[in-house]
Amino acid sequence: MPSFGDTVETEPTPRAPLYSPLTLALHTLAFGPFFGLVLYGLNLIRRGEGQKGNIFVVASLVLLVLSLVLVWVRFPALVILNGLVAVTLYQLETPHFDYALDHGGRAARWWWPTLIGLALLLLQGLIALSWG
Repeated sequence: MPSFGDTVETEPTPRAPLYSPLTLALHTLAFGPFFGLVLYGLNLIRRGEGQKGNIFVVASLVLLVLSLVLVWVRFPALVILNGLVAVTLYQLETPHFDYALDHGGRAARWWWPTLIGLALLLLQGLIALSWG
């Protein structure tokens, strides 16, 4: 399996749909870096890189839950971090996604993660109101 910096020429076409680089980037900007990294981890799993993908998903989910619980902690550089993670995910995923589409793969629906992200934002708002 290719890793960071490898070519994608030998990569098998995933049977499960992949989230597009644009979906990863926009969801990272809208809902935070941990959300985007969960989607990236799911793409890794779907491409057959299960161990690496599982690490991304579990670590990101733990950090996402912590960010929901610690809603009152302000992190001013989060906007910059969101942008950096979004651009990085877009660049990392583009060759893999393009290769998959060229070889019969398909794009995952973008609206499922959007609904989940909106629900998490609502939950975060409710937590902030109840503790604030």
